[in-house]
Amino acid sequence: MNKETRSYGSWPSKISVNDLVKDAVKLAFPKTVGEDLYWQETRPSEKGRSVIVKNGMDLLPNEYSARTRAQEYGGNPYLVVGDQVYFSNAKDQKLYCIKDGKVSPFTQLDKMRYADGVYNKKRELFYYVREDHNEKEVQNTIVCIDLKGEEKIVCSGADFYSNPRISPDGKYFTYLCWNHPNMPWDHVHLVLHEIKNDGLLQDGELIAGDDPESIFDPKFGPDGALYFVSDRSGYWNLYRFSDNKVLALHPEMAEFGLPAWIFGFSTYDFLMTEDGYDIICSYIQKGEGGLARLSLKDFSYTTFDIPHNSFNDIHVSGQKIYFTSGAPDRFSELVCLDARSHEFEVIKKSMETDSLDVFSVGQPVSFYNDDEDEVYGFFYPPVSAKYHGPDAERPPLIVKVHGGPTGMSANVLNMEIQFWTSRGFAYGLVNFGGSTGYGREYRERLTGKLGIVDVNDTCSFALHLVKEGLVDGDRTAIKGGSSGGYTTLAALAFRDVFQVGVSAYGISDLEILAKETHKFEERYTDGLIGPYPEMKKVYKERSPIHAVNKIKVPVLLLQGSDDKVVLPNQSEMIFEKLKEKGIPTKFVLFEGEGHGFRQAENIKQALLEEQKFYSEIFGLDDE
Repeated sequence: MNKETRSYGSWPSKISVNDLVKDAVKLAFPKTVGEDLYWQETRPSEKGRSVIVKNGMDLLPNEYSARTRAQEYGGNPYLVVGDQVYFSNAKDQKLYCIKDGKVSPFTQLDKMRYADGVYNKKRELFYYVREDHNEKEVQNTIVCIDLKGEEKIVCSGADFYSNPRISPDGKYFTYLCWNHPNMPWDHVHLVLHEIKNDGLLQDGELIAGDDPESIFDPKFGPDGALYFVSDRSGYWNLYRFSDNKVLALHPEMAEFGLPAWIFGFSTYDFLMTEDGYDIICSYIQKGEGGLARLSLKDFSYTTFDIPHNSFNDIHVSGQKIYFTSGAPDRFSELVCLDARSHEFEVIKKSMETDSLDVFSVGQPVSFYNDDEDEVYGFFYPPVSAKYHGPDAERPPLIVKVHGGPTGMSANVLNMEIQFWTSRGFAYGLVNFGGSTGYGREYRERLTGKLGIVDVNDTCSFALHLVKEGLVDGDRTAIKGGSSGGYTTLAALAFRDVFQVGVSAYGISDLEILAKETHKFEERYTDGLIGPYPEMKKVYKERSPIHAVNKIKVPVLLLQGSDDKVVLPNQSEMIFEKLKEKGIPTKFVLFEGEGHGFRQAENIKQALLEEQKFYSEIFGLDDE
């Protein structure tokens, strides 16, 4: 088929904004009880409602949504105990119980948030991380809850708690805790207690975390040994604590853990064998993921050859391995893998591919910047079944900056990226210094240097693609959400690389962020910049709001009205400053949205606003 020549960025495309949300769902937290399979489904088409699904059937009536707002980012909102399901309800954050199709309240206290629950069958007690929002300063604890919903605090005194876990015999209890100014990827304590008969705890023992290390996903093995992930070697690797010793199970320059932004992440689980058990584990190496089996008998290590490269929510039941996963040519999906045959079944897809005749596949990119630091990312060239660009023309580029900033961009099929590449745009995902997936040293390149390393690496990434002749250096856009929005605004203020920027719920004033954000992140900038107010001058120097006079290009600002992480004033303030200077800018406030857009209509409008902005700035033909 002969393709029609048409200017890059102006190709007609079958992919519409409706394709981003039509029947789209976010899948997470698969669990099994007997032969029953449960998972969580978040649906933009239902205004971002999250439901619990059992064997493909919805459990929640329409008036309920299973979502916890603990630490604002939430995470695992439900727990299955026998034939009952306990969940955190989005509206009031109380715990509810579902049994025989009926929903009834379980907890009674107001202004509490619950996450990461476990059940002690031996003592008929639940244990939850709880946030108490009744006072000005949020109080984080672990509580035990009896079958009547009565609560007792069992752990207190630390700023934060996560991962309460109980040994198979119901005798021991472990958890993670940490204090300001640390984040869970900085320095965390792993504590082990013996449980008293009344469900309270004996004095605890510090198992790991005496020295600074990030500990992740502790859990007991079937024989009662305690396992966890730690980056004490420089990479998040697997360890076992037994007989009062900590043993490294498989030292590797790979990440078997993740930054714990939400509750309930699981990167490994236990597979029973004829003479014991093995570990099924996911890993990330140089930004690419895999799945492996680690023998605890001889410590042999084998990887699964399956067409996925991103693995989350590992859960094992019998010889079946459940996980959510994606790949460069596969949207995220819930998968069941047979541990013996290595055959897999897709249980549920997050999105269908009917509208994709062809699609752009991410190409790994790595290069050295001017400081001789290696930078990583992925490049998606424009692709169409019907069009190609003129020989003498290069495509416009959109560079997406992930949030966190301790996050990462994965190379999986993404409909938003295909929306742009099918129209003749090139698209880049940059994993700047500070990103996860490349070891602690790479992550700590950002320590004290937010607004410097992230900005320089992102700009270097775009300039590298220009130098390689892959994109048009006069038509480059930068976009990002949250801290990615900050990097977007900072790149526009402090560098002259991009011709347009799109900031979604981004930070414009670091000083105000340090004063106003929620408890979980109120000291995050201590590590990224330095302690406040001691380094107030640096906070101002790196804040785009104080460098608006240097911004010379158009800026689109997108913001949720109910954002408690980055308050709406961050976008409002810089919008007013840009208007005063006469810079083309637009501010769009989405009512009812928080930190990230969950509702279908708002997701579509945000993308349409972005498309219109690029078309006007780059002089592209409207479809």
